[in-house]
Amino acid sequence: MDLVVIGKNPYITGSIEIDQRLNQNMNTVSFRDIDAAIKYLTQNKADCVVLVGYEKDIEKIKAVHCGKIVGMRAPMRIYRTTKLDNKIANFFVKYGISAILNPLFATIIKFGCQVLNKLGIRVSILSLMINRIGHLACNNHILLSSLDTGRRRVLIGVYEGDPASPQLLKMLKRNFIFMTSNAWIRTLLEHPIIQESGYYVDGHFTTDAVVPVQSVDTGKRFFRWTETEKRQGQYLLSELGLAGEWFISVHNRDKVYLDTVAKGIDWKYHKFRDCEIDTYGLACQYITELYGNVIRVGAVAEKRLSCADNKSIIDLPFSTANTDFLNMYILSESKFLLGATSGIPGVALAFGTPAAVANWAHIELLTCFRKGDYFIPKRLWLNEQGRYLSLSEILNSGIGRIIRSEILTSAGVEMVDNTAEDILALCREMNLRIDGAWIDTDEDKVLQAQFRAIIDQPQFLCNGSGAEIATSFLRKYNEWSE
Repeated sequence: MDLVVIGKNPYITGSIEIDQRLNQNMNTVSFRDIDAAIKYLTQNKADCVVLVGYEKDIEKIKAVHCGKIVGMRAPMRIYRTTKLDNKIANFFVKYGISAILNPLFATIIKFGCQVLNKLGIRVSILSLMINRIGHLACNNHILLSSLDTGRRRVLIGVYEGDPASPQLLKMLKRNFIFMTSNAWIRTLLEHPIIQESGYYVDGHFTTDAVVPVQSVDTGKRFFRWTETEKRQGQYLLSELGLAGEWFISVHNRDKVYLDTVAKGIDWKYHKFRDCEIDTYGLACQYITELYGNVIRVGAVAEKRLSCADNKSIIDLPFSTANTDFLNMYILSESKFLLGATSGIPGVALAFGTPAAVANWAHIELLTCFRKGDYFIPKRLWLNEQGRYLSLSEILNSGIGRIIRSEILTSAGVEMVDNTAEDILALCREMNLRIDGAWIDTDEDKVLQAQFRAIIDQPQFLCNGSGAEIATSFLRKYNEWSE
C-alpha cells in the first residue's frame, strides 16, 4: 500500500507529492475515522500517511507507523459551529460522557433502523457537505438522486459549519425528517457503529468521485421553491425591471470569493480555475441583441463587467439588491447559465437549469454536468514543445484530473483561457439548441463521436458523463479530439 489518507476530504492537501500520487492512481486507502485508520495501520504497512485535519493525532500515528507522515490543515473544514454547539460538545467530551453514551445510543439507533426497515421503511443517515456552494448543491442532488425511491424512506441529515448558501440549505432541509449541525448529535450519527450499519451515507465526496450519470440526471428536483418564495422571487425580479422578461445568468470564477469567506487560507493552489469576466462581454451583448437580459450572479466579484452600462445587463455582485435568495432564484429561472469552473454549475444542475460552461479546467472531472449541458475547456499549452496538448494526451497523462496549480507548473503546462469569440460561439450555440434552431451537420456528428469515443473509456473518470462539448469548439479546434 503506497498511501493512507486520514481526513474528511483527502483530495484537498498541501503537498505536491501527495497530489501526484492521488492523480496517478497510486494505491490509496482513505479513512475519516482516526481509530479505524490506526487499527488498519497496525495490520498493514504504508509508504506515507497523510493527516488532513488530524494533526493533533500525529503521535498516535507514529506509534503504529514508522514511515513518512504529512500533516495538513483541511481547508474544507474552515467554518465554525455555533458557540452553543461547541460548549455542549466540549462538555460531553471533557467529562467522557460522549465516549460512554455514543456507542450505546448508536446501537439503539441502528436497532431502530433495522426495525423500521422490516416494516418497509428505509432509514438513511446522510453526512452532508454544505460549506461550499458546489458541494451543497451538486453533492446533495446526487446523493438524493441515488437513493432507492421505490420504498418509503426516512432521511436524517447531519452537517458541520455554516452553509455557503442559507437559501439552498433551507430548501435541502425540506427533504429530511430531521437535519442538524449539533456537534454532539453529529458525532453520534457519524459513530463507526452507524457508519458500518448500512444506513449511513457519506456525502463528502469531491469532484473527482466517479458518479454514474444516471445519479446526476434523474429529472427529480430536491431544491424546490414554495409558493411564497416564488412570489417573493417574482417580486424581486420585477424590482430589477425583469417582470415577464427572459434572461440568462452569467458567472465567472475569481479569487475574491474565497478570499472573502475563507480568510487566512492561501487559495492560489487552484488559481488556474479563475478567468476574466470581460471575455464574457461579447456573449452578454449577443443576448441583449436578441432582446434578452443578462444577470451576472455571485456574492462578490473582483471587477465589474465592462459592458454593464447596457441597461439589459445587471451586474448583481455590485448591486444593492444582491442577496443569497435572489442569486439562487435567478439561477433557477434563467433560460440557461453561462458559467465557468466553479460551484455554480452544480447549482444549475440542482435546479434543472441548462448550463453552458466556458473555461472548464478539469476535462476529466465532469460530475456536475447532465445531458443537454455544454462546455468548452481551457486549452493546455505544453511550454517545452511549444504546442497545445490533444484531448487524448490530457486524459492519458492524468493532467485532466489535476486540482493544483503547482502540479501544472511543475509539468510545464499552462492553461489558456477561452477567447471572447469562443465564449460567444458557445453562448450562441446553447441559445439556438434550446430554441430548437441548431442543426448539426454530418461532419459535426463525426466530431462529436470522436470526442465521446475518447472520453468514454473505463479508465477515465469522465466515462459515461452526460456532459457534451460545444460543436462550435470542435469545429474550430478539430485536431484537439483526433
